[in-house]
Amino acid sequence: MTKNEFEEFVNYQKKKGKTVEEIAETFCGMFVDNKINRPQLEFILGQLGLELEEEFQKMNDEELKKNLFK
Repeated sequence: MTKNEFEEFVNYQKKKGKTVEEIAETFCGMFVDNKINRPQLEFILGQLGLELEEEFQKMNDEELKKNLFK
């Protein structure tokens, strides 16, 4: 996904009434489904003005995938 595509996606989702947190959940789901990797997820969250909470930052990828939606 290019930066332009990302921005278009985010803007489209916001127009549909989605919050930044709901948009972030979409990308977290993509990470859990192995469609994006952790550095991509962290970059995307940063672009949304968010970051993983400290407890999640300490987890390895598999632990993170298991705990993101608990």
